[in-house]
Amino acid sequence: MEIRPLLITRLRRIGQDYSMLAVEFRTWLIQDLHQDLHINIPVMGTTGLDSIASLCVVASRQRLPDVQDETKHETHLETGSLDPIQTVCRSPAAHSRFTHMPIASHDDVSATFMDLARRNWRLVEGSTFEPVLLTCTPDHHTLVVGWHHIIMDVMSWNVFLTDLNNVYMMRPLASCAVSYLDFLQEQNRVIQSGEMEGAIQYYLQEMQSIPEAIPLLPIATSPPASP
Repeated sequence: MEIRPLLITRLRRIGQDYSMLAVEFRTWLIQDLHQDLHINIPVMGTTGLDSIASLCVVASRQRLPDVQDETKHETHLETGSLDPIQTVCRSPAAHSRFTHMPIASHDDVSATFMDLARRNWRLVEGSTFEPVLLTCTPDHHTLVVGWHHIIMDVMSWNVFLTDLNNVYMMRPLASCAVSYLDFLQEQNRVIQSGEMEGAIQYYLQEMQSIPEAIPLLPIATSPPASP
């Protein structure tokens, strides 16, 4: 299972460059080659609790931009060597900050969701993550969160929700046992040392032959993709 960059939560080694993982570089390269391709994951949650608006606004404004380091995560090619690297910046990108829309309509909610779904994230500038809270009525609030897949998967989303829940419950945030960059450095070390050579050769052998494509179901409306 992949461990995504959200696990750099509460990281303190700011401003240092680290190599991207292979899976990150593939995602970055696809985004760079296909500017009109959106590798986005928008999530929307609605609540009817009257108290959540003020709590979420306070918690998100004061804590999320500073606590969640994915708002500071830049990925780019190093000048000269063109090595794929990532950096945790000192402050979040301006467009990654929490936004609250105190007077919103259901159309605003839909428009915000679609905007984040179609967002062309500027990875080199650290544009990867944006939470928006929309208040439609005093007892109806919707939180829309969008991010680029390079920083988060299901496992990392669980980390984010756990932190958000702890902030909402006014609980202290626990420190991470292992940071994402610690994991990254260890993975690069075992690959370069040859410790994973057996596993790599196993999968190279298993995937020598490409299986036939699964035929489309009769109800499919899209044509099959070209190989």
